[in-house]
Amino acid sequence: MGIQMTPSRKYGLHNLIRLEAECVSSMRVYQTVFFTQPVFGKFSYSHLLNLDTHPRAVLTTLKSSLASIPRDVLEADCLTCLLSIDWRTNLVGCGVMLLGGATPALIDGLWGRLYRGSWIAPQLAVTAYLLDRSFQGKGLELIADNPERSKSTLSVGHLLQRTDAPLTPELNKIIDDLDSITDVNCKEITDRWLRAIINHSDLFVLR
Repeated sequence: MGIQMTPSRKYGLHNLIRLEAECVSSMRVYQTVFFTQPVFGKFSYSHLLNLDTHPRAVLTTLKSSLASIPRDVLEADCLTCLLSIDWRTNLVGCGVMLLGGATPALIDGLWGRLYRGSWIAPQLAVTAYLLDRSFQGKGLELIADNPERSKSTLSVGHLLQRTDAPLTPELNKIIDDLDSITDVNCKEITDRWLRAIINHSDLFVLR
């Protein structure tokens, strides 16, 4: 799974610095509290990936465990998860944010990962949709800037179509064209994960 880049930053020193930061984060992620604290030992990224099939008790335990972590440590370690190129740790970052750990810096990190791409783009998009009050504006910018980044663009675009966002015919065409050529059903995954979050909405801290 390669690093995906925005067209305007595909080459040059800026992107090399970003790539280095992602690689460093991928190495550091296993030094974060989510992988070093025994309290998280029974928790797996699969619990978040398959929210509709895992027991509610897992989320309750995870939320109470997060409450014991200092906020500054939680934010720094969650950002490390989002910066990593490993989609599993990206998913951990989404879970932490939805369970009450979201901050402006993490919202920015979430959009940064959407721009750079991830295997779990649908889950990232749902997290942004539920947590960021500026989702519509940022989502429109992402589609306009990254029409070829299929999973991020399609997932965000599908959620925008659920809102009153001013999607132009050109932007709708980008979304529809991607839907016809993408081999992964991003819309179905996005809808399923959104429903699972809403079904546990009393546990998650949404906007």
